[in-house]
Amino acid sequence: MQISSPIAFYGLLTAIFLSGIPYGTVDPFSKSLVIVAVCVFGAFRVIQGVIAERSLRLSEPQMFLPLGGVILVAILQIIPLPFLEWKTISSDPYETKVFIL
Repeated sequence: MQISSPIAFYGLLTAIFLSGIPYGTVDPFSKSLVIVAVCVFGAFRVIQGVIAERSLRLSEPQMFLPLGGVILVAILQIIPLPFLEWKTISSDPYETKVFIL
């Protein structure tokens, strides 16, 4: 077991646990800080996995099917439809785009 694996795991766990604090505020800097922390620890874990396995292989690719389904539903919500009052299924397409990203 390498030392970087627990650091990445507990770093992600801590970042996700502490994300509730800045999301109660309206300051975009604090929200961005949480996003950067999750991305850094996630990238750290991916790099550690590539170094340990010497390849970028998904052991359980079907684990990404729910994520793909949520993204597909979100994309369908922002497709413009001319017969709707709001032109999209989502009443706030901007926030739906932010969610997809």
